[in-house]
Parts: sequence; C-alpha cells; structure tokens
Amino acid sequence: GEQAPPDTDVAVDIPISAHIPKEYIPSEVQRLSAYRRIADAADDDALYDVREELEDRYGELPVPVENMLSLASIRCGAARAQLSAVTAREGEAVLTFREDAQLDGARLIAAVSGMRGAQLTASAPASIRIRQKGADVRAWMKELPQFIYTIVSCVDTMDRL
Repeated sequence: GEQAPPDTDVAVDIPISAHIPKEYIPSEVQRLSAYRRIADAADDDALYDVREELEDRYGELPVPVENMLSLASIRCGAARAQLSAVTAREGEAVLTFREDAQLDGARLIAAVSGMRGAQLTASAPASIRIRQKGADVRAWMKELPQFIYTIVSCVDTMDRL
C-alpha cells in the first residue's frame, strides 16, 4: 500500500571525457564494478566513498575518472532538484524539470533572477536556460553544481512544508 518513489533518472549531457581507463583499472570485472558503484551512488557522500576507495586501491584519479565523478555529482544534485535533464554546451546550459516537479515558484523565480545569465522558461516541462558568453564545458562543470544547489533549496523548502 506504499506509494512508489518518483522516477529520479536524470539525463546529463555534457560533452566531456568521462570513463575509467584500462590503464587505471586493468581488470575488466573491477572496472565494471567501479562503474556500477559510481552509477549507484545516491549522493555526494556515497561518491566520496567511491573516490576514497579508488584512490586507495589504484592511486591518484586520472582526469576522465574525476570527470565521471563530477558528472555523477551533478546527476545526484539534479535528482534532488527534481530535474529530468541537464545539458551543457559552449555558452549555454539547460536544466529541465521533471513534469511532476514540486517547486516553490516564488523561491525559484528569486533564485533564477540571482543567477547570472539565467532565464526561467514556463513551458511544460519548465526549464532554466543559462547563457554565459565564452563558458566552455570545463566552466559549466564548475558552475553547474552551484546552480543546481540553488534549485535544491527551492525543492527542500517544499519538502519541509
């Protein structure tokens, strides 16, 4: 008789090299296990545990693995923010909400107005388009977690009501 939790799959489309090189984890079985642990991580604490384990077992993380963990962190935050998709390209990022997203509209409008270059689109599903001239994928990888965290605060407010 319990209600099933909402679908929390988030499509993250950011063109950056994100994989586990064979040179880093030579065993295919262990590499697949690492991929699974990263994919199954529900939050940043779980991702931190994966990071620690990988560093302990295999040494310093190569850039593609760092990128993979960053993308997974963006995915976790986006799920909390009730986003269905996060896309970033040269100069633009789009954060698309789930159709059933429950948000505090006033807080969301205030949050978006405080984001440099951001515009809230009222179409269904709602989305936030952020345009920043010259922002490349590396810049988005640094900025998107903060944008998403700001949106999470709009969702968390609704959860406490």
